[in-house]
Amino acid sequence: HFSYKQKIPRQLAGSLPNYYFTFYPDTYDKDKLNKYVAILGDSFGQGSGDSYLSSKYDYSFAHHLHNMTELNFLNFARGGYGSISSVSNFERILKMSKNNFFQSSLEIPEKFIFFFYEGNDLTDNFDQYTETDNFLSVEEYVNSQIEKNLKDSDKKIIEQNIPIIFFLKKIIFNDLIRYIKKIDNYSSFVVETTKIFNKISGHAVSLSQDEINSLDLNKFKNFEKKVQPLESAAIELSSEEIMISLEIFFESINYLDQKYKGSEIIVIYLPSAVSSYEWEGPITIWSNYISKNKLGFLKTSNEQNNYNRKFITENILKFCNKKNFQFLDVSEFVRTKSKQNLFHGPIDMEHFNHYGYKVVSKYIFDNIKLK
Repeated sequence: HFSYKQKIPRQLAGSLPNYYFTFYPDTYDKDKLNKYVAILGDSFGQGSGDSYLSSKYDYSFAHHLHNMTELNFLNFARGGYGSISSVSNFERILKMSKNNFFQSSLEIPEKFIFFFYEGNDLTDNFDQYTETDNFLSVEEYVNSQIEKNLKDSDKKIIEQNIPIIFFLKKIIFNDLIRYIKKIDNYSSFVVETTKIFNKISGHAVSLSQDEINSLDLNKFKNFEKKVQPLESAAIELSSEEIMISLEIFFESINYLDQKYKGSEIIVIYLPSAVSSYEWEGPITIWSNYISKNKLGFLKTSNEQNNYNRKFITENILKFCNKKNFQFLDVSEFVRTKSKQNLFHGPIDMEHFNHYGYKVVSKYIFDNIKLK
């Protein structure tokens, strides 16, 4: 009841405890949760983007797929998650549901939909992997990290059963203290106050409202320079580093496959903004590649980015074919449709906008067996 049917205003939803944020999207019938589809992934799987920021009701893949199929969808995806964290969060919430005073324990899902986003999933995986070197194999590393991440779930029993305390604590204390620390003069007061109002109203990028209103959606090059830097198909990584990152993704899926043999696994590949359009080069990207200190701005080309994208998708396809998983790459579909309409922004140019989520969801519905 605390988080059901998106009753909490959007600008406050991020303050929900992690357990309850799973039940915030109105994409399921809470009285028939014995059968559901589990959504795994990062911010794309979660539904970040213009629709979320602008408080649209159907802001995610789960919303649109729920409307098309009437199946139950529970969203375990979270912004910033890599492959291991995605699996860990599902495991954590499934375990926590067994200790919930107000809700029956969650069943094992009928299906997993694992959204793989090329923009930062690979760099996140590789960065985390290079932080530890005590494992003989990627499989051992992945399994041990998942188990390690699960150890904190028992500490969350109070939080999940008295959520209002932690909800108010985060809103009143955490956010307020963070806000006060940034203010040291009148100028910073104006800046930080403006940021807060911009966030609440859904405006989160540097484009002015006049620029947004004047955009010609059929002339992408008129403003493509304004929205860079963007994320790409892991051009920061070498082929060998990409393969290690993919192995981490594969072993994370294998963990689910081995533990939940009765649940079908579906993998969906999502392109970055750079892969979604034909850009005028050179293309400026933002790199968060910590391991080799490639933080900051880098340059790439359509050719190099497309080479990486095809290398990544071909290897994921081989893995899914071997494991008999359904796999759908939406890249070419997005690249074709984006010639008529923008799939991103104009507020958030990293994630799909409402049109993007809606038409890609329809493409998923048309090409994946969900029932």
